Amino acid sequence: MSKALHVHVDVEIAREPEQVWAIVGDYAQDVHWRKGITEMTPDTPGLARLGTRVREVLKMAGSTYTTESVVTEFGPGRRYRFAGQGDGGRVTGGRMVRPGPRLGTSIFTYDVEVEPTLPGFLVPVMAWWMQRAFTKDVARLQDMVEHDRFVPVAGVPTSVAA
Repeated sequence: MSKALHVHVDVEIAREPEQVWAIVGDYAQDVHWRKGITEMTPDTPGLARLGTRVREVLKMAGSTYTTESVVTEFGPGRRYRFAGQGDGGRVTGGRMVRPGPRLGTSIFTYDVEVEPTLPGFLVPVMAWWMQRAFTKDVARLQDMVEHDRFVPVAGVPTSVAA
């Protein structure tokens, strides 16, 4: 059995794709909607692009995990893929925003695959926890965006107090 685990979440957001992409396409905004992310520092401000490098700091269960990643693919449309390495293991994934089924809506898709640096018997527990956490994160994003409680921080690498 492979130790790699995959998390996939989709959420429909009642906003135009451009509005959703302005948030999820800008790594610096992650601290606002991803629980536990205390720092998300892209090497260039604004929307991600091919080659963007990012430092992510996650605080979880009393520990701090740092991941360095890079955008490896970009487009077509509102989509990118990334790959990196960190304290939690090797990570790959992607984000995509596409028009939703109704006018004025979007579908945000977030995929992550992790090859964790923990014993294999713990991988199912980590997979369950990550799926649950990502599902809550995208629900938080949806709520913030749909209720206009999200004010993007333009062009500034972002961190929050621990």
